[in-house]
Amino acid sequence: VAAVTHYLYLCQFSWMLIQSVNFWYVLVMNDEHTERRYLLFFLLSWGLPAFVVILLIVILRGIYHQSMPQIYGLIHGDLCFIPNIYAALFTAVKPQWKAYDDVFRGRTNAAEIPLILYLFALISMTWLWGGLHMAYRHFWMLVLFVIFNSLQVLVSASVIMNLAKAARREAP
Repeated sequence: VAAVTHYLYLCQFSWMLIQSVNFWYVLVMNDEHTERRYLLFFLLSWGLPAFVVILLIVILRGIYHQSMPQIYGLIHGDLCFIPNIYAALFTAVKPQWKAYDDVFRGRTNAAEIPLILYLFALISMTWLWGGLHMAYRHFWMLVLFVIFNSLQVLVSASVIMNLAKAARREAP
C-alpha cells in the first residue's frame, strides 16, 4: 500500500511540473498547440514516478536487504526542507521571467508571472499540509490539505478563464 501511495504522490508532483511546463509553453512561448506534447506529458508524468519507485524498491531490497516496513516506515527527521540556494535562484530568475516578451502582443509578461507565482505558492501550501498530515496523522491537517487543494483547482480555472478572456479581447 505504501509503494502505491508513494507512486501516486510522485505522480501528482510530476503532473504539477508538467502543468507548469505547459503553462510556460502557452503563456511565455505563446504556443497554443500543446496537444502534440500530450503523449510525452503522459509518459513523463506516469512513467517517471513508476521508474523512481521501482528503482527505490529494487535498490533498497536488493542491495541493502531492507524489508518493506523498513523502507516505508514512520517518517523521522526533516519532512519539508527547502535550501536557501533555491530562494537565491528564485530572486535571480524572477526579473528575467518578467522580461520575456510576448511574441504576438509586444508586451512583457508582467501580468501573467505573478499569477503563476501565486499558483506556485498555493501548490506549496497544499503539499505542505499534505506532507504534514502524512507525518503527524492529524485530521485537521488533512482538512487543510483538502481545502487548499480545492482552492488550487478554483484558482487554476479562474486564471485560465481570465487569461483566455483577456486574450480574446485583445485579438483583432
